[in-house]
Amino acid sequence: MYARTDHESRSSSPVHPSRAIARPALVGRDEALGELVRRLVTPGYGGAAVTGGPGTGKSRLLTEAATAAEELGYRLIRVQCTPSSKRISLQAVASAFRTAGLPTPEDVDDAVAVLVAAGHRNRVRILLCVDDAHLADTATAELLLRVVRDRACGVLMAVSDTPLASPEIHALWTNEWIPRTVLPRLSQEEVEQVCLGFLPGLVGVGVAERYAVLCDGDLLLLQELLADAIETGALRTVDDVWSDAEASFASDRLVPLVASKLRQLDTDHQTALEAVGVAEVLPLSVARDIAPAEIWETLEGRRLVEVVPAPEEMGLTLQDNVVRRFLLSRLPVLRRRRLLTTLVTAFEANGAWSRANTIHRALWNRELGTPLTAGELEVAAAEAWWAQDWRTAAQLALSARDMDRSGASETLLTRVQQFQGSCAQPGAARGPVPLGRVPEPGTPSTGAGSHRVPDDRERLHQNASAPRPQGGGAEAKVLAAVGLGQRFLDADQPRLAWQTVKPHVLVPDPSLRLGVATVAVPSLLRIGRVHDCLALAPHWEHAIDELRSHGVPEYDPFSVRTQLAYARGLAGDPEEAIDELSADLRRAASQNNSQLSGAAAVHLARLLFTQGQVRRAYRLFAAVNEKDVTESTYRLAVSGAVVCAVHLDDARAVERATSRLAALRLGPLRPVETDIASAVIEAHEGRKTNAVQILQVAADELLEAGALGQLSEVVHLLTRFDRAKLADGYRADAITSLQGGLPRASVQLAQATAARNPEGVSQCAQFFESAGAPLYAAEAWAIAFRLHRQAGQPRLATAAARRCETAREGYDGANPPLLHLMGETELLSGREREIALLAAQRHTSQEIADRLVISVRTVDNHLYRIYRKLGVSSRQQLRLALASV
Repeated sequence: MYARTDHESRSSSPVHPSRAIARPALVGRDEALGELVRRLVTPGYGGAAVTGGPGTGKSRLLTEAATAAEELGYRLIRVQCTPSSKRISLQAVASAFRTAGLPTPEDVDDAVAVLVAAGHRNRVRILLCVDDAHLADTATAELLLRVVRDRACGVLMAVSDTPLASPEIHALWTNEWIPRTVLPRLSQEEVEQVCLGFLPGLVGVGVAERYAVLCDGDLLLLQELLADAIETGALRTVDDVWSDAEASFASDRLVPLVASKLRQLDTDHQTALEAVGVAEVLPLSVARDIAPAEIWETLEGRRLVEVVPAPEEMGLTLQDNVVRRFLLSRLPVLRRRRLLTTLVTAFEANGAWSRANTIHRALWNRELGTPLTAGELEVAAAEAWWAQDWRTAAQLALSARDMDRSGASETLLTRVQQFQGSCAQPGAARGPVPLGRVPEPGTPSTGAGSHRVPDDRERLHQNASAPRPQGGGAEAKVLAAVGLGQRFLDADQPRLAWQTVKPHVLVPDPSLRLGVATVAVPSLLRIGRVHDCLALAPHWEHAIDELRSHGVPEYDPFSVRTQLAYARGLAGDPEEAIDELSADLRRAASQNNSQLSGAAAVHLARLLFTQGQVRRAYRLFAAVNEKDVTESTYRLAVSGAVVCAVHLDDARAVERATSRLAALRLGPLRPVETDIASAVIEAHEGRKTNAVQILQVAADELLEAGALGQLSEVVHLLTRFDRAKLADGYRADAITSLQGGLPRASVQLAQATAARNPEGVSQCAQFFESAGAPLYAAEAWAIAFRLHRQAGQPRLATAAARRCETAREGYDGANPPLLHLMGETELLSGREREIALLAAQRHTSQEIADRLVISVRTVDNHLYRIYRKLGVSSRQQLRLALASV
């Protein structure tokens, strides 16, 4: 995802695949592993089978279950079946026996006798662990059937869902002699976690998402893809972060994996397959001209192609992403040109060109040297832009500009490059030329660099019904408001920015309305008007859809949608917002669009931190590269990485994040996110007074600017630093117009804590729990625990302590200062704890008195106080309470 500079080229290093691919943690199989372990401890255990398709993680699950079996006292005999061992009777079994120090068996009867004797001689349970049992020879399959049926020993095996397995193997579960666990493919998110586990250290934004899409849930293929990318240099470390370029698929590592799928294809079938690969989605009308129906039926039967719905008609596409990329990477130039000529002719003959394949039409004709008009290139560039393929959009827009240097082509190129970041072509104008920034009133609004498409923009979408601005004077007024509002926003004056654009939020022209949204959305979020922002969201979404329907690239609709998703998370729907942002990240990553990936990753990470997923949030924050995102997005990423690193209490991560924070180029106006990060670092290093001073200055500035949304973050952090009285000083101004559940609860927590109101604090804690913010909930319960103790309410303090521990389970970081309150104040005195433990062990009061040399009455008095403090009324309840305190 990174643009390579000379400095980075020196700091990047290819890594040998064998050293780079690590052993990831088991992902998505906890339930299956637990079931296997439960069966291992069942009396009379006979065996179990783990089945699934290739790359579902059967062997890894078998290994984990075998490790658990060893801990339970089993003696393992590991049998690895292979295609070569299948040809020789009991070869794999004989090898396993020798490794285990057992005699080599002559036949099945001998093998059964050896297993029985080994169990009796050593008085241990024997467990045969058989990997790839579908490759077992007939004698080995018979051995497995015998030992299971006769209970000679236990069997644990992994079997692939292929027709290769012998009838004896299938009979093991079809006849219900052993249970069978079927493993489905992992989800996209789970495969991404496995990918991150394969690559030690930080992984660039979008890298795991791209490889997860490519492997389509096949973990073996994922491992080979990563090793291939490392081997060819497509995946390497840049400044200690894994970064990828376009995968070449050039090494021979993938040949065996793909060759098995393409085995016995003749030239006609391979040509048809290559045509689908080039077209991505081949309309059925065109497919009939490329190859006869029986060829397509054969390819569909072999699960190489599938029929999918398309905008105008049904189409064919390849089922396997890797097969497509592999075929295209090895397609000779002349053969590719002949294939493109065939495709273009077939599309033309069938009238199959549509908006859905406008990009392909332009790219194919350009590659073949067929003359194209500037208008055709502009239309394709706009389509590519909306498809988030900004690299292709820049290429096509640059070609259009070179052919026709009119205002429309120049403006389109400028627009595309504004978003391009590091994907811009060499020699192209580098941004940022921020959208939404307009000239001063009176400056002409057309030409390169203007934010509006000039009057000849019909050439971009070839549609006379495109949305048009109504009236030059009204348009100029809106443009001036957007420009002024953006300048207020840059000067950290969100209230003035909102007041400037507020009269124009419902302007009829969708292009102008989207321009207003680029200022209005961040302004409303900063001033804490989340609900107002979401109330206007349908109008802005409609404007984006209308512009997209006409293929007009305007402003930054993707950024607006990303911020609206984040606003939904703040308003109380974090799960839906996280799903939406995750989908945006994957979509952008699949197009190698590093700028959109970075923007989605930053907002996703902010919500994940609130949800207690600190490690995942840090991974996203820390992997964002400065060259791929806007300056403000990068500041958020760096600041977020600092906060996450401190909450993880990871010294190396803190050092790395702090150095990036120090390297930020900040003007005289320090953004609040960097103040928060600086304060967190100061507090982490023991300079809490400095931290509070930084936050106090930031709070004063935010209050003056009307940025109440950001002020609520500072107020909450002051409360978390145990400065609730100071934080409460900003409460009256913030609480009156602040919207959104999390911001309001943050301010109310400061108010209740400063007033020493444990009930109010508990209400805030309950809200944080319902909003899925476990860290904030745990901290609030810790405050409630302290306040209840100080008020002489031990039962309520105990309840708060339990709620604190429960909430803490959803947070994967280190304990921040407020959670240390739980350790600083013991519920029970030393003597009370001693008596409580004895009582929980079912000792009577007399027995406790004799043991501690005190009177029975003293014991009963202590028990009374213990029951009162812990909120229990019996010794049975006491045992449960002691487990949680």
